[in-house]
Amino acid sequence: MGEFCSIVHTVVLVQVATDSCSLVTSAYCIASQLTSGSFKIVEFLMNFQVFVVFLLRLLSYTFFIDLINDKKSRVNFGLYSCDWTAADIPFKKNVLMAMQINNANELKIKVTPTIAINMGFTLRVLRMTYSIVSVMLNTGFLNSYWT
Repeated sequence: MGEFCSIVHTVVLVQVATDSCSLVTSAYCIASQLTSGSFKIVEFLMNFQVFVVFLLRLLSYTFFIDLINDKKSRVNFGLYSCDWTAADIPFKKNVLMAMQINNANELKIKVTPTIAINMGFTLRVLRMTYSIVSVMLNTGFLNSYWT
């Protein structure tokens, strides 16, 4: 698990950051197109398709990382809940060593030390996307930047 996290960590962070920025950009393009006077269905469908593709990518990353973290925590719970206290000494030592190794390596792919990448992270990104697009549209970012 340690090798997996060390290899995949930077790749996942880059992909999640790219997908998040692309979600914000495509959502802004969709919102600005809907609020402007000129509405072209082809551009709208292209922007909507980009939004859906990056949302699905972000969802798949967070879903599978959340699944890995869940399976790892289930293994830890399974080790703890087996009847290891009534077993013989070598079995107790092995179970205790496995518990220590699994608890010592609290390996999760995290953006910061407190924010883990899971399904809740996708909801945070969507809320952030809505907030950014709302602020940009309310402040007239489209008109001040492009004209």
